[in-house]
Amino acid sequence: MRCGFDPYDQLVRYKCWHKNGYMSSTGKCFAIGSSTRQCLNVFEQRQRDFAQGNKISLEDLDSFNKLEILNSFDINCGINDATDNEGLMRRASVPLLFHQDPKKAVEYSGRSAKIIHANQNIYDACRYYGALIVAAIQGMAKTELLDPDFYKKQEDWFGSELLQENVRKITEGSYKRKNGYQDDENTFEEGVLAAVNRGDNTDTRAAIYGQLSSTYYGYKELPSRWVEHVYAVKFITCMDKWIAYQNSN
Repeated sequence: MRCGFDPYDQLVRYKCWHKNGYMSSTGKCFAIGSSTRQCLNVFEQRQRDFAQGNKISLEDLDSFNKLEILNSFDINCGINDATDNEGLMRRASVPLLFHQDPKKAVEYSGRSAKIIHANQNIYDACRYYGALIVAAIQGMAKTELLDPDFYKKQEDWFGSELLQENVRKITEGSYKRKNGYQDDENTFEEGVLAAVNRGDNTDTRAAIYGQLSSTYYGYKELPSRWVEHVYAVKFITCMDKWIAYQNSN
């Protein structure tokens, strides 16, 4: 298992998922977005070029047997014009692991998305989302998380990189218009169902809602009848305990 923040490792695991179904609930890659597919094609080509130029095998590159030379590998394979929401749907693990250092959590939330989605708006949205998850772990109330001034109050978490104006407007409440949002009625279950029932990319909607809301409401509020059907639930629980252990040291 790799430790810390390692974007190269992240790309290798995405590639293994794409090619071999790594960590997929079906054993196969499915529903891969166009931005992710394009990025992984770029990554694989760079691996081939890098392996040839350094006279090493692709297997070594994937198994990290040549770590000392990977510092020169360009991991920025992201698509500049990407506009999908895939970046947001797989962010939770980063702020969960680094939540004790909010600045790192926010920075890595953005950087871990940028290697695939180089669009600045996606980068900033992921940084802000990471900040919300950190704040939820810290026990902030929902009113504080939804506060139009949340960004201003936690601005030091974002370092010297300010949010883009259109992302900042959303944080300040521009989404509060008809059909722009939906209340979860203070339960995780109702929120997930509402996200799914809105239609249009239901899987990503539910994943994006679920990451933040499950952090806010906590494990005990997850419907047990849903949890028992989660693929590899014992493995996921073990990983959760490992993350908690890492945060305690």
